[in-house]
Formats: sequence, structure tokens, C-alpha cells
Amino acid sequence: MIKLFLRGLVFGLGFCTAVGIALFVASHLQFSERQSQAAVKTSFSALDEKMQREANWRELSLSEKLNRATAIVVLRFNKEEQGLNRAYVEKVVKKHPNVQLNLEVGSEVEKANFYSEGGNTRDRNGVVKFYTQNPALEVEGLYLYDDRLIGEGSIPLHVLLNNYTNATEAQ
Repeated sequence: MIKLFLRGLVFGLGFCTAVGIALFVASHLQFSERQSQAAVKTSFSALDEKMQREANWRELSLSEKLNRATAIVVLRFNKEEQGLNRAYVEKVVKKHPNVQLNLEVGSEVEKANFYSEGGNTRDRNGVVKFYTQNPALEVEGLYLYDDRLIGEGSIPLHVLLNNYTNATEAQ
């Protein structure tokens, strides 16, 4: 009879241990799932904020963009083998010298590189990037075709840069 009692006791202890481990694992998984959901929500809110900032920026007129921009960067392309066009910084114009921008004249901008196989890329000869805030955050990049900013009424690049310089000096 004692033997039967001890078997039951060992079985009960084993069963309780197994249930305790299962509950611990389940609660740990639920906690880590909540953390990952919070991390996803945080990254989505940052993405939503960026998209909202860009959407608001695109609604502005060109003169308002020039007033709000803290820097304008002009990229040009060097055509290489197999149709790859490498983007490099040709010009950086800042509203104030203390604007922090991690681009220098001559540096490569990998994310602007492209292959010119077909499509409407044949006459693309540059990109104009608008930055706001300090440190500078990119809010828009528009292609140059034949040195004209197509996204803003085909304004010539030199006119855009003159307008920006004038808007900067007026402030």
C-alpha cells in the first residue's frame, strides 16, 4: 500500500512539474509576442510619420518647399558597364552652414543608382533631393531630365537653385 502511495505521489509531482513548465513556457511566449507586437507598432508608427511628412511635403508649392528646405542636393550619374548609372553628389546647397548632412560633393549615393535598360530613363541626367530639419532628413527626390525638374513644372535646374539661394538669403 505504501508502494502504491509513493507511485501516486511521484506521478502527482511529475504531473505538477510538467504543468508548471508548460504554463511558464506559455506565459513567456505570450510576453515575447506582446513585445514583438509593440516593436512592430513602433516601427509602423515611425513609417506612418515619415509617410505623412512626405505627403504633407508634396502638397506644398515649389516656393513653400524652397522656404522649408534646409538643404538641396544635386546628384548626377556616371554611366558604367552593363548600363549601370552610378549616382554621385554634384552639388550641396544648405540654408545654413550648420545644417548636418551626411553627403559631400563627389560621394556616391548607392540608393540612387539605376540601370538604364529601356523605359523613360534615357534622358535622366540627375536627381534633386530636398531635405528638411537639422540633422537633415530627405523628404523628396525628383528626377532631372535634360536639366529640368519634371515634377515641378519642368523648371530648369539653374533657376531652381537661384530661387533657393534667393529664398535662403531673404531669411
